Amino acid sequence: MNNFFVQLFILLFASQVTFAQTSPPKGAAADKAIAAYSAGNLDELATSLPTLAKQYPAHPFTLFFKAFVADRKDNNVQEALKGYSEVIKMAPDLMEPYLFRAIIFNEKGMYEKAIEDITNAIKYDTDKSSNLFTLRGEIYSTANKNEEAFADFKQAIQITPSIAKNYRGLMYTAPAINKNDAAITIIKNAVTGTEAENAGIWEVWGDINLRTKQFDIADKAYNKSISLGVDATPDTYNSAAIAAMNVNNFSKAKQHAEKAITLAPKDFHYYNTRAEISVHDKTWEEVYTWAQKALQVNEKSARANLLMAIGVKRTNRGDALSAEYEKKSKQLQAEGVKD
Repeated sequence: MNNFFVQLFILLFASQVTFAQTSPPKGAAADKAIAAYSAGNLDELATSLPTLAKQYPAHPFTLFFKAFVADRKDNNVQEALKGYSEVIKMAPDLMEPYLFRAIIFNEKGMYEKAIEDITNAIKYDTDKSSNLFTLRGEIYSTANKNEEAFADFKQAIQITPSIAKNYRGLMYTAPAINKNDAAITIIKNAVTGTEAENAGIWEVWGDINLRTKQFDIADKAYNKSISLGVDATPDTYNSAAIAAMNVNNFSKAKQHAEKAITLAPKDFHYYNTRAEISVHDKTWEEVYTWAQKALQVNEKSARANLLMAIGVKRTNRGDALSAEYEKKSKQLQAEGVKD
């Protein structure tokens, strides 16, 4: 189960307890269970359940907590599904059982059932949280329903404009439905408006411009994202390196690529990027060095073998050896290796 969403929606439930039509049980045992659930403390929730079950054996909250423990603590999916379904029959106005049953359906590839449950969760969410639209958008996207996914990500942005994940959802779903221009407009309006200091959304602005080969805009966007002081990921630095390379700022490109490598030394992709930058500025010894490092991490990288072929040839280490690496690269590509 996606821990990101589980944690977010546990917080949602803490407020839902107060406002759902189905009232929570009363008393110390109920308060203890609700507090444990709201804090995400599964062990405490499991410990509190026997007492709660004695006092309120058939209460929807008791049954939901049992299902939730079966789901999240015991990994008993069938028991969890049974419990969530029972709660939905008893108390159809509770948002949470729809949500967590939807997450299970999604993981099982049962996207229509997941979408139906999330739609009901949205219906009964008194807080009208953007996170439910985000989750449904992701399920729609996985099910290749990109129009619906795009609409949900857009709705999530309207509710909570500061979450970068939703702008990225727009970016990923837009090409399949010819809405690149719409996505670009929404993301641009964010970074030039209320989200001008939001590092994550600046990164998405960089990504969509990198994808459309607007390298100068992408380069500036990544610079802004990194400058905002939020911890950037290796992917951020790698993308920034590619953008800088394409505007011929090779020094900065190398710096970004090496930062990505420092943050993720076991990911061969970043070594490949660093070697490729040196191909562009014709520093051949560096091509050889970084391609060699990439191969040390993953000898079956088609791209690293090709870069090594270039590095060997350009540093006069032997045409025959260069040809061996090139042959290996072609073999790997024929086997379906893309990088």
